[in-house]
Amino acid sequence: MAAVGFGVIGAGYMGKAHAIALSQVSTVYEMPLRAARRVIATTAAAGAERRARDFGVARGTGDWRDLLAAKDVQAVAIASPTFLHADMAVAALEAGKHVICEKPLGRTAREAAAMARAAQASGRVAMTGFNNVKNPATQLARQIVAGGDIGEVIHFAIHAAAVADAVLASCDAGAWVRVDRIEAEARA
Repeated sequence: MAAVGFGVIGAGYMGKAHAIALSQVSTVYEMPLRAARRVIATTAAAGAERRARDFGVARGTGDWRDLLAAKDVQAVAIASPTFLHADMAVAALEAGKHVICEKPLGRTAREAAAMARAAQASGRVAMTGFNNVKNPATQLARQIVAGGDIGEVIHFAIHAAAVADAVLASCDAGAWVRVDRIEAEARA
């Protein structure tokens, strides 16, 4: 099975979650490609090497730009603090990498618009990390409700962390919104 080389920027909770998910994604979903965890970037080289060992990633770096320069990395998961998302995503797309960026995309609609423009210009796949949209349990719940098997739903409760994922469950798997929509919201 062919592999797509992944880099993960950030080694905190969500960086660890991405590294673990990448190691198991082909056991959950039928895929024509395998995710190969090539590089993890943190703020310090020593910590990056330790995290690489801990998370089963081939190597670590203390500079996310080194990850973007890596020839064996075709896709990047951005799991850094929000204030870094826009710069990292734009740079990754300009480097020809596919990007999945944790939410929120940026601090402002303007940052998100810049990211969307970079994605369009690059021709690469760019997604927001709406992790529950494709979760089999979420899909099953949606199917049960939509099928009417449980009758008319008159009330439901949802854990706050999953609200955005649930709202987007009917969208295009969290794909980035068109630039003109983002820019209109930024002007409003």
